[in-house]
Amino acid sequence: MTKAFRPDVDAPEWRGGHTPYDIIKEGSIAILAVLVLTVALAFVFGSPDEHAVTIKTWSNATPVDFAQTALSELNGTSGTAQYGAPYNNASVGQKLGPLSLAKWAGARHPVNTVTDFVIDPLRSLPNQPALDQAL
Repeated sequence: MTKAFRPDVDAPEWRGGHTPYDIIKEGSIAILAVLVLTVALAFVFGSPDEHAVTIKTWSNATPVDFAQTALSELNGTSGTAQYGAPYNNASVGQKLGPLSLAKWAGARHPVNTVTDFVIDPLRSLPNQPALDQAL
């Protein structure tokens, strides 16, 4: 008894030629193509390599802004000084509806803007005897 050919299930036997297939070669080419494309796009769309802004460059470029920022840190009116939990206890901090999650966690490492942003950087200046005496 011969089995009937069903075109939806059975397929005729392939009588054509067979070519070797190298998956390693194809994978290597794909990885190389992605690598080249990544480097090219990073070069074209990459951000410029600008130097970091230091206190020295900031104070030399805009001395008035630098002085105003230092004064706002000293008198507690800066954004960082008034932010609140979890950075300090100056205000309620962020809330999620009626929940004050940041207040619950508390200020584990409180930021003291006077000390952290003004006094300590001034103390780190070398060879400033008048400044050292004033601090």
